[in-house]
Amino acid sequence: MVGHQKLVSDLEEARRRVVEYALPREFVRMQGLGYPGSRIGKTLTLETDSTRRITVILVPERLGF
Repeated sequence: MVGHQKLVSDLEEARRRVVEYALPREFVRMQGLGYPGSRIGKTLTLETDSTRRITVILVPERLGF
């Protein structure tokens, strides 16, 4: 499930959104739980899926960051 606010126009904008928007919020959230913070360790980009086993449900609500 994906919140509609995560839709962006291209891969560059997606990366920027992760770094400039989601990461700072997740960093603060983790510190609030007593952890040192967050960092980006891995990202995944799906170009195609010939098995057709991936289903994305777009929810018209804000989910996560």
